[in-house]
Amino acid sequence: MKKLIHAIKWFEDTFSALFLSVVVVITIINVLARYIFKMALPWAQEISGFFWTWTIMLGMSVGYRRNLHYGVDFLTAKLPKKYAIRLKQLVYFLMLLTCCFMLYLSIVISSQGFLKVSAYFRIPYFYKYISVAIGFSFMIVHTLRYLFLSVRAPLDFFNRIAQGGLPGLDDEETDKPKGGGI
Repeated sequence: MKKLIHAIKWFEDTFSALFLSVVVVITIINVLARYIFKMALPWAQEISGFFWTWTIMLGMSVGYRRNLHYGVDFLTAKLPKKYAIRLKQLVYFLMLLTCCFMLYLSIVISSQGFLKVSAYFRIPYFYKYISVAIGFSFMIVHTLRYLFLSVRAPLDFFNRIAQGGLPGLDDEETDKPKGGGI
């Protein structure tokens, strides 16, 4: 499992940075071509759109893995720790259901992506849409990992969340419980 998590993290981090770099470079080249040579590159927006979609979907999973998305913890802050932990576990379970549903929908949409092709290069939109399925697949893996960690060492897991995120959850070494049952 650790190899799978490590491979997913490497893929997310590497390709989201790479795809974002491609978008930035193509956009800069297109802007320079427009202002210096008075002509835009006809393919730049199309390719940037494909790479931008991949950047967003992989970035969504990276943000979720690092617990960087906004959340409202008003209720968990007011509850006793035992109930706050259970509420967090419920939230992760609901997140798992949501990600599974979104994965299903993205697979349905991706399968129809071969019917639509891009204007310039005639690339099937499947290659753009599949990024959504991959992003939600990765989020499912992260959610299952968080659920497992929250059950194995609930106090340790909750204390990390209470610190304003999930510090240390990005490293496999810190997945070992330090004790902390309920």
